[in-house]
Amino acid sequence: MAEETENVSAKFVEAEQLENDGRRVEAIGVYSDIIREIESRLREESVEASASALSTLREQLALAYNNRGICYYMEVEFRLAIEDYTKALEYHSEMARTYCNRGVIHYRLGRFQEAVEDMRKTLSLLPDFEPAQQCLKQCFKELEADT
Repeated sequence: MAEETENVSAKFVEAEQLENDGRRVEAIGVYSDIIREIESRLREESVEASASALSTLREQLALAYNNRGICYYMEVEFRLAIEDYTKALEYHSEMARTYCNRGVIHYRLGRFQEAVEDMRKTLSLLPDFEPAQQCLKQCFKELEADT
């Protein structure tokens, strides 16, 4: 298990470096590899692993989905980004910035009510998170203008 954890950690470093270099499509591929590997481990270890080990795997999986979602967002693949953010939240529902990221996409697509829901959830987890506060205010303005 330690060797597998080191391999996943090395892949995260590789993917993040690719992102930093602007090579997002390649980073998406590495994050996809990470996701496949962790999902496979979760299936294999679900009976034998400790609750702590399973929790760590779920958190790593959530991070991989979130980070791949960011890459998709930057590539203007909004549907794929929303799918990944949603999947990340299924594995770790306390990722405030993931709610915010998904909410920003909903806002950009004119889905203001969905954006409001995500921003409210963000602020319930991170009350002082200014980007979510600002987006929420803008959503309310847009919703008000629609009526």
